[in-house]
Amino acid sequence: MNHNKDDRTFSTGNLLFGLMIVLAGIYFLLQSLGFIDVRINIFKYWPALIVIAGLSMLKGKSPLIVGIVIAVSLFVAALIGYDIYLTVKGFEQPKAFNSEFSIGLNKDADSARIKVEFPAGRIKIDGSTEELVYGSYTSDFVELEVEERTEAGVQKVNIYPEKRISDIFWGFSRVLENELVMSLNGETDIDLSIDTGASNLIADLSENRIRNFYLKAGASKIDVEFGEKSKILDAELDCGASTIHIRIPKDAGVNIKFDAGLSSKTLPESFEEIEEGVYQTEGYETSERKIDLEIKAGASKIEIEQY
Repeated sequence: MNHNKDDRTFSTGNLLFGLMIVLAGIYFLLQSLGFIDVRINIFKYWPALIVIAGLSMLKGKSPLIVGIVIAVSLFVAALIGYDIYLTVKGFEQPKAFNSEFSIGLNKDADSARIKVEFPAGRIKIDGSTEELVYGSYTSDFVELEVEERTEAGVQKVNIYPEKRISDIFWGFSRVLENELVMSLNGETDIDLSIDTGASNLIADLSENRIRNFYLKAGASKIDVEFGEKSKILDAELDCGASTIHIRIPKDAGVNIKFDAGLSSKTLPESFEEIEEGVYQTEGYETSERKIDLEIKAGASKIEIEQY
């Protein structure tokens, strides 16, 4: 039985894709006619095609489906519109911060405390310096502040970010860079604290006299090496789901406490589990060089290596 009805169904994907083609055509037409003299790289918006493909899979005309389609379409349109607005207005992408910093060693101080706050990115600590701290950073969206003072015989250094929130919109069209590189003094006792987001941390502390080490991080890749200069070391890692690799001297007595849920742990044969979640090397109690390590982590891969 033929009802003479139009069998064509509404397609969200076809509508949005067709609308993009029409807008692109209008842009090229206005540009060729000389009405627009600003060139816009429209091809950088290709990820919008993935969004259109996803929306085209949403079937039905329920209020929920219609609401999702409208909300996502408006959000994507707002992002593209904002980027085009900045381009037309001639805004330049902010240049990356590139800077070096140096804090001299106060020889009248008995020890040092260095506190680092750094957003998600890459952190590398390597080597030693005659200064207390020498470093450099490169960032597309933050500028670091460095403060120093000496109190009660302790030289204190705080390194923290001065955020530029507005510039984060440029991240929609390019990958943001954020890297901190530091060297620490190798002849003074140092308490080192690092608070960061999801990061790639490489910390070779084998040439430094680290007394206390604290790391708080999101889901990260972490490589830390402790050295023989640290006679007594207390270390704590508080991380999200991460890949953690820690290297420690063979002649150090080591006590490790794990609070790591479903994490996988790989330890040398020299470690013995003395109670649930606590591992210790033989002769720990009488060792002249001791490392007490506590690892709190989500579902992680943890490897302890002796060298």
